Amino acid sequence: GEVERVAAQVAESLVAADKEHAGLVEAVHDRMMARLAQQDDLQQMLQEAVEGKRAFLEEVVRAEIKSRFSSVDALRGDLDAKASSLEEGFERIREEVRAQSRLLTVKLRSA
Repeated sequence: GEVERVAAQVAESLVAADKEHAGLVEAVHDRMMARLAQQDDLQQMLQEAVEGKRAFLEEVVRAEIKSRFSSVDALRGDLDAKASSLEEGFERIREEVRAQSRLLTVKLRSA
C-alpha cells in the first residue's frame, strides 16, 4: 500500500536526483576541461611569445658581438699599420746613424 507507494516515490526521487547530480557533475567536468584547454592555449601562446623574444634578443646579441669584433679587427689593423710605420721610421733612423757613423769614421781616418 501506502508504504510501497512512498518507497517508490522516494526511489524515483533518488533516481532523478542521481541523474541530475550526474548531469551536474558532467557539466562541471566539461567546463573544467574547457578551462584547462584554454589555459593550455594561453600557455602555448605565452611560450611562443617568450621564444620569439628570446630569438630576437639572441639576434641582437649576435649583431652586437659581430659589430664589436669588426671594431676590434679595424683597431688591430690600424695598430698594425702604425707599428709598421714606426718600424720603418726607426729603420730609417738606424740607417742614417750608420751612414753618419761611417762618414765620421772615414773623416777620422783621413784626418
